[in-house]
Amino acid sequence: MVSLCPSCASYHMVGCKDNEGPISLATSVLTHDDSGIFRQLLAKEIAASRAFTYEHRAPYVLSLKRVEDKVDVIGYMWDRDPISGALQDRLYPSEERRLLEYEVSVIARGTGKNLIEPFVVEVESDYDFVNPTSLQNIEFTSPPGQTRSVLQFSLGQLDSEEGARTQSFITEYQKLAKKIVAGLARSAFTSDTK
Repeated sequence: MVSLCPSCASYHMVGCKDNEGPISLATSVLTHDDSGIFRQLLAKEIAASRAFTYEHRAPYVLSLKRVEDKVDVIGYMWDRDPISGALQDRLYPSEERRLLEYEVSVIARGTGKNLIEPFVVEVESDYDFVNPTSLQNIEFTSPPGQTRSVLQFSLGQLDSEEGARTQSFITEYQKLAKKIVAGLARSAFTSDTK
C-alpha cells in the first residue's frame, strides 16, 4: 500500500517527489446522469481540491457504481377537486426523501488495477412539492382581493413533484461530489507499477 501524505500544499503518493504535484483523475462514464450535471459537479470538486487534478486522459479513473437510489414519501396533504377546489377524501403526496448511495473506486488506466479500497458514500435529501392540478394549491387571494401565485413567494418547495425531484438531484450531486473527494483524500492508494 502506498498512502497519501500531505506535502507542501497538496497530497502525493508516498515515494513520489514533492514537485510531482497532485494526483490526476478522470471520471468514468456515469450512468443515470443523462444531463451531465453530476459529472460536471464532480469534475469541479476534483479540480478545486488541492489533492487532485481533473484531466480527461488522466492515468487514474474514478469509477462510481450506484448502489441505491430510493425515494420514500414522507408527507401528504388532502387532494382537492381541480375545478371546485373542494377537499377530496384522498391523500396526495407532498414531501419525499431521497437516498443516493455510490461505491467509489479508482482504477489505473493502463493496468485496470483497483488502486484504493472501494468505499461507499451516501446522501439524503427531503423536498416538498404541490399538486399542480388544483389552482387552490398554487395561488391565493391577497387581503386586497387580488389572486396571487404562491410560486413567487416560494423558496423552491412549492414546485411540482418532477421539478422538486430535479432540484433535489442537483443538491444531492453537490453533496456526493464533496463526500467523494473527501473520501479519496483519506484513502490509501496502492502502487500500480507492480
